[in-house]
Amino acid sequence: HDLLDLYLLPSNARIDLSSSTFGKYAEMDSSIDPNSNETWIEKLEINDESAFVNDQGGCSMFDPSNWKPQIEPNFQTIFWCSNVPPSWLEEWNQHVQPGEKSKEIPIHLPPENPFVPSRYDLKELPAGDSHHPLLNATIKVCLAVGRTKQWFPATVIQYDRKKNSIKLSYEDDEDRWHTLDLHHADMKPELMTPDYEGTLDKKKNRFRILSLALPGAGI
Repeated sequence: HDLLDLYLLPSNARIDLSSSTFGKYAEMDSSIDPNSNETWIEKLEINDESAFVNDQGGCSMFDPSNWKPQIEPNFQTIFWCSNVPPSWLEEWNQHVQPGEKSKEIPIHLPPENPFVPSRYDLKELPAGDSHHPLLNATIKVCLAVGRTKQWFPATVIQYDRKKNSIKLSYEDDEDRWHTLDLHHADMKPELMTPDYEGTLDKKKNRFRILSLALPGAGI
């Protein structure tokens, strides 16, 4: 509160203006050596503000040839310094004071930005495509082929939280959904290690973990 009331005031402000209309470096005739200590901030040469204030108190056209330019020592940037006219500061200070402002004063809060979020928590993943410790893992699945059982490599590409099912991508077959017999809450990440074995589809099929995704890859 003190910072706003006592320090963030027009009298403590510095206004920086940058424009190509101020002229080109080659057009300036400066006698200040870029490497001289005279250009440091504590040695700024402040111009008379009356040079750009007209009789009505407004701002006249800036003519860089009427002011002696200074050169910033690090990048040799030409600049000019001037005090803000006291009449301007007095008017600005009146706008700082609390109270109802005149409609003629074009000072107001910016319009509401619809793209600024109002919630900063993470959005929950959709139920049909949620996170699971097995997501992006490479596994082998033991499936019935005729009267025999065979192991097929597959990759877990999707998890449906509502159905507790995983979608597997097989190398030589179409993608298939399988229901996990163990619920998501019971499949602790610390239990999901290579060579872990579990069952699918009401214990009709088995699977074995070959490798897990890198941390964060399945989020």
